[in-house]
Amino acid sequence: MKSLPQDFSRVRVGNTMILYRAEEHRILELLKNLALEVIVPFAQRGARKGIGYRFLRKVREVKRICQEALKVANDKDMLDAAIKSVNDVLGPMRILFPANPPELEACKVGIYAQYNTLQ
Repeated sequence: MKSLPQDFSRVRVGNTMILYRAEEHRILELLKNLALEVIVPFAQRGARKGIGYRFLRKVREVKRICQEALKVANDKDMLDAAIKSVNDVLGPMRILFPANPPELEACKVGIYAQYNTLQ
């Protein structure tokens, strides 16, 4: 508080508590809000970037799973297992990112074709 330009001479600093009145509280609250106005966008940007990178890792994993299943395209059980595992991998992120990778759509088309040929 000594580094701030405001007068905090009436503030009493004890061993476990700091005592101040409403006037000092308003000034400290204003300073806190001004500091948060600068800090919060950086924190939000970092959190969004982290979520984006996590989603990118999950999409890469989904692509790998689907490509392995598409290599053996005539095995409907493998395609079905790939689609189910994709739901487990991407499940929590579906709210934020509703788009599906093209490999997943190809698996769904492949399994749809498999089911239609069985009937």
